[in-house]
Order: sequence, then structure tokens, then C-alpha cells
Amino acid sequence: MVRVTGRSWSSVPGFAKILLIVQAVVIVGLSSWIYNEYVNNQYLQLYMFGLFDGKGSLFAIIGLGGLVGTALIGILLKAGNILGEIEHLSEKVGCEA
Repeated sequence: MVRVTGRSWSSVPGFAKILLIVQAVVIVGLSSWIYNEYVNNQYLQLYMFGLFDGKGSLFAIIGLGGLVGTALIGILLKAGNILGEIEHLSEKVGCEA
């Protein structure tokens, strides 16, 4: 388990909470708008089909690379957290001796 140091949700200022909620609403609204536009607009469908035609393997490789990169960063952060805890414990043991 990765421990997050810093602020909890209850200590985030109200302005930041409102801003996050507004951003989420805007993202959902724009996503639903572009989805409806894609479903109802045959020219957009043809454009998108032509844009991604034959590039599926490229997107799969890029997606896999992103997934592996994210996993490696997570592992490295977890390892750094564990090493920091071990170092902290060794300092405590060294002081007691």
C-alpha cells in the first residue's frame, strides 16, 4: 500500500473542490457531445475511420508501452517508499544501540 503524504480531501480548500467538480462536469459534457456528434454525423464517422485505418497495431504498441511504463513507475515509487522506511527504521535502531 502506498501512503500518500500531504492533504486529505477534507483539507482541500472549497475553491479547489468546486474547480474539480466543474472540470469533471465539463469533461463529461464534452465527451457526451462528441459521442452524439459521432453517432449522428456520417462524415465524422468516415473521417475517424480513415484517420485510424491501418494504425491499430501502432496504437496497441503505444498503449502497451504506456501501460508498462506506468507499471514500472509505480514499482519504482513503491520501492523508494520501502527503502525510505527501511532507512528510517535503521536510523532508529542505530540510535538505540
